[in-house]
Amino acid sequence: MTGWRGWQADVEEMAWLAAARRDPGAAASTEAGWHDGDRNGDARSARHLGWLSYERGDLAEALKAFERGDRRGDPECTSRLGWMLSARGDHKGAEKAFRRAAAAWRRADERGDAEGANKIGDLLFADDDLPGALAAWRRADRRGSAFAARSIGHHLSGQRARDDAMPHDEAGAEKAFRRADDRGDAFGALMVGHAFLRKGDLAAARSAFERATDRGDDQAPFALSNVLEKLGDLDGAESALRLWVRRREPLASLELRSPLHDLAQFLERRGDLDGAEATLRQAVGHEAPSAVFMLKEFLRRHHRE
Repeated sequence: MTGWRGWQADVEEMAWLAAARRDPGAAASTEAGWHDGDRNGDARSARHLGWLSYERGDLAEALKAFERGDRRGDPECTSRLGWMLSARGDHKGAEKAFRRAAAAWRRADERGDAEGANKIGDLLFADDDLPGALAAWRRADRRGSAFAARSIGHHLSGQRARDDAMPHDEAGAEKAFRRADDRGDAFGALMVGHAFLRKGDLAAARSAFERATDRGDDQAPFALSNVLEKLGDLDGAESALRLWVRRREPLASLELRSPLHDLAQFLERRGDLDGAEATLRQAVGHEAPSAVFMLKEFLRRHHRE
């Protein structure tokens, strides 16, 4: 993973992530199909190849793929191109790309396209028009958009700060997150897992967190690890935690608490004191906040000074 970017993987890209973890042969077949589609001028194939190149750290190839998709009329490629131009400091080029993408999404929404309606909802929300955003997301949800269902769930739930008159609707939020999950969304699966966890259904929570992890959600491996530890699967819990550390690594410098601290605490609970100490020393080497203090306290607790 290359770290922060201005877009999210679409459902087809999440499905590729899941296949890459569970069925590498299927992922390779999907990727080959994208290459075939791109050679035949398919815009969405160019989108997916650009995403793959970006995730693999080949930013030059990602930019070329998004440019191909932009020329072929895919507004998501146009938007992703805008984010990449912005990151390179070409703010004028980025603004032009964002304007082209917004116009294309509006036309797509008018044609009854689910992705177009969802993107219009995102644009309206960015302009502080929550009623307009919700109306667009509901159109997209009726048309089958996973991301729109996710956004509706988020705004019905207690997951966000309230600066408007919109009431909580936890039952409605849970239904929306289930729709998002059923349509292949990673965050929807994560929220479904938390709902099962609140109800005490560890098996169902585990299954949902596994789906979210497979689809690439950054937080899901941590949630999965906690459930697996409660179920007594310590090897599985450690594996999930280590995956979480890898996924959070690009953002480690922005976080107040390093994921390495959580891994070290798990290893300490498991009785692997050597592993815990090595992990804390790794956190110190990364200059993680409070890492020196936590290492000193660990050494004091276990008389390892």
